[in-house]
Amino acid sequence: MGNGHFSNILYRGQACSLWGIDSTLDRKEKYITMKNCYEKIWFAKKLIDSFQDTNLIIPTRKEFHELVTNNKWGAFPELPGYEFMAYLRHHGFPSPLLDWTRSPFIASFFAFNGDICSEKVSIFSYMEYLGGGKTWSDSDPHIHALGPYIKTHKRHHLQQSEYTVCLQTKDRHVVYGSHDEFFKQNIQGKDVVEMVTIPVTEKQKVLKKLDKMNINSFSLFGTEDALIETITTRMFELENF
Repeated sequence: MGNGHFSNILYRGQACSLWGIDSTLDRKEKYITMKNCYEKIWFAKKLIDSFQDTNLIIPTRKEFHELVTNNKWGAFPELPGYEFMAYLRHHGFPSPLLDWTRSPFIASFFAFNGDICSEKVSIFSYMEYLGGGKTWSDSDPHIHALGPYIKTHKRHHLQQSEYTVCLQTKDRHVVYGSHDEFFKQNIQGKDVVEMVTIPVTEKQKVLKKLDKMNINSFSLFGTEDALIETITTRMFELENF
């Protein structure tokens, strides 16, 4: 048996089996440059910190420009402003970070919870490394998994979150590429993603079992709204009371 590195399996649940794998930023604006995305993040931080201090540090504009211009943002799993980007992601700000979880049960919850728009939901599994190394061309999209141990919003830890980012170079600018387009290439031996689908008719059964495992809106979001949602789901949909 070889001594290569095998990544942990990450999972992602989606409420429609017809959806591709897209980041929230990709749904808003495709192939945005890292520089332009950072400008939006920089302004967002100024506004947010006017109301509450997140205590999350991001590079100055000058520092970021130097990092991007000279390709010096360093070896992954670091990205400039990564902790604040994760914070924004958990509050719904369009993000190049594609969110995954280390738990297949949490992924199942996100697949079945809320409105489902098709006859089946989908659960994806992803492995970055399968015993070998990774090489890529800057002009082609490539995926990087980012580390889980960061200081950011508590939901990141409640949901056992991890993230991937897709990067490539266009016209000598670093841009955020499309996860979905990359995965459709199905490159052998690396960045393996698989999908299983489950009929929507299993929703009540799945959510009922997950609730007994204490996987519900309240345990994953920890807010008063999530508590009321969990109580409502138990009493009107799952009859878990």
